[in-house]
Amino acid sequence: AERLAEPRLAEAGAAREAEAAARHRAETNFDAVRGLARTFMYEFDESIADLRGATPAREIVLRKAREYLDVVRPGEHPSPEFLAEWADANERLGDLLSGNTGASVGDTAEAAERYAEAMRVRTELLAAAPMDPTAIGVYAGSLADRGAILRLQGKRDEALESYGAALDEFDRAMSRAAGDGEARERLARERARAAEDHASLLGQIGADREGDGEGAPLLRESAERLGAVVGF
Repeated sequence: AERLAEPRLAEAGAAREAEAAARHRAETNFDAVRGLARTFMYEFDESIADLRGATPAREIVLRKAREYLDVVRPGEHPSPEFLAEWADANERLGDLLSGNTGASVGDTAEAAERYAEAMRVRTELLAAAPMDPTAIGVYAGSLADRGAILRLQGKRDEALESYGAALDEFDRAMSRAAGDGEARERLARERARAAEDHASLLGQIGADREGDGEGAPLLRESAERLGAVVGF
C-alpha cells in the first residue's frame, strides 16, 4: 500500500509545483508588460485624447492592449494583487472601447464584456474581503461602469438600478474608510461622477416622458441630484 501511495504523492507534489510555476510565470509576464500596457492604455491614449483624427492611433492602442491582456491572462489560483490589476486593465480597456472616459472606437459589445470581466473578478475579491473599503470601492466602480454600458445599450431602467447600487456601495466604502481622509476623498470623487451620470439619465428619461405626466417628477429629481453633485 505504501508503494502504491508513493507515486500518487509524487504526482500530487509535481502537480502543485507545476501549478505554482504557471502562476509565477503568469505574474512574471504581467510584471514584464505592466509598464508598456500602462503607457499604451493610460498615458498614450490621454496624450491623443483631444487630437483630431486620432482614431487610427486609438485603434493601435486597443490592439496592443488586447495583446497584453492575452499574454497576462490569469492561470489557476492567482494572487489577489494580480487579480486586482487584471480587473483594472479590463476596466480601462472597457473605457477605451465605450468612450466612458473620453473618445471611443464604438465597440459597445466588447466594452460590456471587459466591464463584466472586471466586475466578476472584483466580486470575487469583495467576497474575500467584504469589509475592505478598497474592495468595496472598486466594486462600486464596476457597478457604475455597468450602468454606463446599459445606458448605451438603451436599457435605461437597468442602468438606473446599476447606478443606484453603485451609489449605495460608494457610501458603504466611504463609511468603512472613515479614518482615511485620502481614501474618502477619492471615493467621494468617484461617487460624484456616478451620481452625475445617474442624475443625467434621470433627466433624459424625464424629458422623454414629459408628455405622459411622469416626466416632471423625474426632471425635478434629476435637477435636485445634479444640484447636490455641483454642491459637492
